[in-house]
Amino acid sequence: MPRLSRRDLHGAIFSDLKDRNTWDSRQSMFYRMRHNGLRRKSKPWAGASDAHFPLSDTIIEKLKPYFFQQLFATDIIAQFTPIKGDALPYATGASQWFDYHLKQKSNLEREILSVVDAMLTGGRGVLKVFWDKDKGLSYQSIDPQHIIVPTWTRNLWEADRIVHVQNYSQEGYRRNKLFRQGDEFIRRITGDGDSKSGDLSKRQDMHQREGLTFSNDDTITLWEAWTRDDKGKWECETFSPLEPDVDVRDPYQLPYKHGNPPFCAFEYEVKDDRWYSPRGVCEMVAVHEAELCKLMNEKNDYMTMVNRPLFRSAREIPNAANLKFNPGQILPFDIQPVQ
Repeated sequence: MPRLSRRDLHGAIFSDLKDRNTWDSRQSMFYRMRHNGLRRKSKPWAGASDAHFPLSDTIIEKLKPYFFQQLFATDIIAQFTPIKGDALPYATGASQWFDYHLKQKSNLEREILSVVDAMLTGGRGVLKVFWDKDKGLSYQSIDPQHIIVPTWTRNLWEADRIVHVQNYSQEGYRRNKLFRQGDEFIRRITGDGDSKSGDLSKRQDMHQREGLTFSNDDTITLWEAWTRDDKGKWECETFSPLEPDVDVRDPYQLPYKHGNPPFCAFEYEVKDDRWYSPRGVCEMVAVHEAELCKLMNEKNDYMTMVNRPLFRSAREIPNAANLKFNPGQILPFDIQPVQ
């Protein structure tokens, strides 16, 4: 099958985004559920209780150390077995060297925490593994919504195409000398690219939770698209969704001998054989969290009603505006509580 042209690839990516629109909306809902809670749709009166029981967040924070310790609690990450018995000391030294460089000479410890958090929240975590010429072996935790694949994808190495959505500030873009520069070109690719990444609603929620004013006027969104050539080898094309015909970076083939794209996927739940199938903790306990929130709000509403009861009078109240209900106060005439 021949490779797609740039215009056809651009349209196919938009189609992939459209197909997963419901999934994107659910990810935004799960983010709000965990951090701020899903607020009451209608309060019975102004100032009524709108509390949130953090069930999903509590479970996630308890599970994160368990997954982290699976990797870092052992003495060494991996053991090597030599083919010849007399090479056993070298295998032991290689295991220790490998463990030291992964734990002490890379950013794996920091990035894997973000991957585990994303996996528990939405059911899917993604880790990008690449070689940095200055830092050596490097890792990058990727928001699952920033990985766009066709809906029929099962595993990343079997995907027809993989798109890594990247967001840069103008200053960050200019510092990367591998990217196409020029004031006019940067102006054309700066703007509403966030709407092309499928996570606009979630990004707004994130900025509001962190106390930031959301604005995408200065954001540069790039698509790092990984596709296969006629021989099945992966090739990377980097371009802006606003200027799909212009390469932001020169295309290049996958430089690694293993032949797989530089992404590792983590699933919280092994379920259906599709990329968007796994559920996270938030989706699994959503019903229970909603019930606990309702129970808490109803209890608070009841306490408000009991502690601030309504009264009715047997006759007309003169100067009702001057009547104040305070503990221990003697009221001037017959009133009865409303049950």
